[in-house]
Amino acid sequence: MERLCFVLPIVPGTEVEFDSRHAELWPDMASAMREAGYGNYTLFRREQTVIGYAECHPDVASAAGKMAGTEVAARWGESMAGIVEDSPGLTHYEEVWHLPE
Repeated sequence: MERLCFVLPIVPGTEVEFDSRHAELWPDMASAMREAGYGNYTLFRREQTVIGYAECHPDVASAAGKMAGTEVAARWGESMAGIVEDSPGLTHYEEVWHLPE
């Protein structure tokens, strides 16, 4: 398992819509994420900055690759156009320490 932390900017004024879309996440999107290997996936938002955390099985590259090949990921991406800032990609952060349970 590899942990993932990233930052995602959203368009100013879309905060309520961003929150609403995630409060009512499509069931097929949630299923596809689990099947791709994402677990314990959490988003935090402060104004237009979203910080995400996920545990990826077996690793980030594998989970992301599986998810990228799904029809629901394409639909979700299209539905988030105008909400998520256009950027070259997510800003990933390197893990430097973890307190195990």
